[in-house]
Amino acid sequence: MKPYYLKSLSAFAIAAIAAVGLSAEVWVIDGKNYEKTVVSEQEMADGVIHRMIKLSGETQLEVQLVEIDMTSGAVDFYTNKSRNVDPELKLKVSEDRLYKKTLSEQMEEVIEAGQKPIVGVNGDFFSNYGSLGNQFSNGTIVRCDISSYPVWYMTDDYRFNMGKFQFRAKAHAVYSACGNVEDQYSVRSINNYRDANHLTIFTPAPGRSTGTNKYGYELYAELIEGEVAIKGECKFRIVDNPETHVRKDSPLDDYYVLSGHGDGGLFLTGKWDGSSEPLIDPRTQKPYPYLVAGDIVDVTFTTDIPDSNIKEMIGGNPVLLLDGEVQDTDNALDHLVVNEPRTCIAYTSDNTKAFIAVVDGRRPGESEGCTSRQLAWIMKNAGAENAFNLDGGGSSCMLDARTNKVMNKPTDGFASGIYDMQRAVQNSLWVVARDGGSSGIDDIKAEGCIDGPVEYYNLQGVKVENPSSGLFIRRCGSEVTKIVL
Repeated sequence: MKPYYLKSLSAFAIAAIAAVGLSAEVWVIDGKNYEKTVVSEQEMADGVIHRMIKLSGETQLEVQLVEIDMTSGAVDFYTNKSRNVDPELKLKVSEDRLYKKTLSEQMEEVIEAGQKPIVGVNGDFFSNYGSLGNQFSNGTIVRCDISSYPVWYMTDDYRFNMGKFQFRAKAHAVYSACGNVEDQYSVRSINNYRDANHLTIFTPAPGRSTGTNKYGYELYAELIEGEVAIKGECKFRIVDNPETHVRKDSPLDDYYVLSGHGDGGLFLTGKWDGSSEPLIDPRTQKPYPYLVAGDIVDVTFTTDIPDSNIKEMIGGNPVLLLDGEVQDTDNALDHLVVNEPRTCIAYTSDNTKAFIAVVDGRRPGESEGCTSRQLAWIMKNAGAENAFNLDGGGSSCMLDARTNKVMNKPTDGFASGIYDMQRAVQNSLWVVARDGGSSGIDDIKAEGCIDGPVEYYNLQGVKVENPSSGLFIRRCGSEVTKIVL
């Protein structure tokens, strides 16, 4: 990919700490004593400290812990959904919602989105129907469904929250071609898989299509008032002609798409399962009403989420730690009671600090993994008061975006003796630099002549002769910049 220039630098120095056995103390984890040793520590960027921690007790654990100072004004969070960015491929939604990439591949998408990533972890659980929780990215809905896993989210004023929140939406239509009769139907989801009897709204997204099968019906619509959100109202104007109601793979370009199956399709077109004409309503002996170009559909959105200014959201399960209290998570998922690799996001109740962590597993005698309850205790010992479980197992991965290096030991490559193999996942959570923030290398100073040769350095200040991919320091004479290759 092309170099991504982050900002000019004024001094040539690096803020990084690396040490062995920096400290040793005892952490109590679910009633058991573990000796905690900080194996290494480094400042990854302003307000971002990474520690590699060894925990020795009933089991052995290696923890990659990143502590984020939210008061520094230098850092932010960003969620990414792995996606197809090639409009020519026109993936179906059934494929797009399953589109997966490694963290290294997703890092490129994060950079293309204008973000400056520092460190990232894998995100939500996923299945054949896509991610299990809802997602926002930079204030925009990526996915929302009335039935989903819990979520963690951050508002645009940097407040955190988590839990399971109910989403609801209702569409109301006036059918001008049928005597202005009115009807309403529940909206099941936004940008998500459309199953039997669902009515789904798809927002414009170049390079994607809805994936409608021949039994579904879709109408193009333009948004003329409000916005598609988790709270409030919006208004669509249908732009289709009646004869184009049956469609497959509606592209999502400039228009929204209202997509219905079964009763959802009946609400839109008066048709059912691929029929060419509106069905006869047995109650009235008249055709079911159908929408035509120019008709208006109002949608009302409601949710239990107390905030409307959501900037980032990602799904997971379950809540591990709430207001300093370790939660009973044994029955949340069947695999939470066994020792496995784990990933989580955590924070203090005053929102001044956040944490991301990966606990390695499946390496007997080195790092055996932990239960979800043990993970809650680990985060409590680390200083968090609230913690939320993300996908684990072979998905657990932490990536240093400065060097494009895996920081933990994901399990997928163990059989082949590979300890940095990344699993392709649907979405990810990133610590990024805010506008004006640094990535830990802002004190680098340029030396030498004005028209000197181009030189590259890694973030530890070591000269690199042939940089390939990752975040580097580029010096050309007196000009020094940070770039991502």
